[in-house]
Amino acid sequence: MKVRSIIYGIGVSLLIVGTAQAAEYSNPELKFALTLPAGWKLSPDQFKDDLSAKHTDLLFDGPVEKTKKGDRDFYASVKVLPASVSLQHLSDKESGYIINEDASRTKIAKSALIQHRGFPARTLEGPATPDGDPGYYYALAIKPAANAGIILLVVTVDLETLKGAGTRPQIDQLLASFRPL
Repeated sequence: MKVRSIIYGIGVSLLIVGTAQAAEYSNPELKFALTLPAGWKLSPDQFKDDLSAKHTDLLFDGPVEKTKKGDRDFYASVKVLPASVSLQHLSDKESGYIINEDASRTKIAKSALIQHRGFPARTLEGPATPDGDPGYYYALAIKPAANAGIILLVVTVDLETLKGAGTRPQIDQLLASFRPL
């Protein structure tokens, strides 16, 4: 009986340690990789958005459960934009690229052209209400080559979840680890 309890305790400890680690995710088709923080996973709800002829979204669910309405509180999406879109033209007008809603629900509060891991990139952030609830988004757009499409990572979080102590480090980890393949 005691041996079984010890084995069970070791098994639970390994499970907890195993789920508390970040996981590397790469997608050769969309040509990107990133490190998912502990508790993050590829979403079963994948879709093509209303700009679907040009790109698809790949969704990741954060560790926060969905709301009672079924909306996500903390999630990320990756999409590849057409090669004709430039980093400079990701503006409020084109913000449908950032959040899959009309541009009136997304505003760019901060933006900067940067180098990210040796590639031209642009950071963007601002308020967003994709499901009607106040939220915030953080985006990183990378242009891996002049003739390549922009690879765009958008992390969206509701304001209540954003106040949590562990939220910002997860956002930072996603953005810092995002890279083209």
